[in-house]
Amino acid sequence: MPPPQPPAPDHWDLSPTFLQCIALVLLWTIIVAFLIKILKRWRTKGQGMVTGLGEEVRRFADWVDGYRLEDLETE
Repeated sequence: MPPPQPPAPDHWDLSPTFLQCIALVLLWTIIVAFLIKILKRWRTKGQGMVTGLGEEVRRFADWVDGYRLEDLETE
């Protein structure tokens, strides 16, 4: 006589394990970081400078030009 079998479950056990949750979070983190990197590269493409540094250089150049114009006007 075969040993008694445990009763069959009424539903599938689809609850993820702790390691599966960590792997899923890491996978999504990598995907999102990659997409952000691509979007940043696409947005700054063709500008020739990093966006933040370019803005600072433009502001400084405007300030220098304004200062020189003020000096010329006072003389």
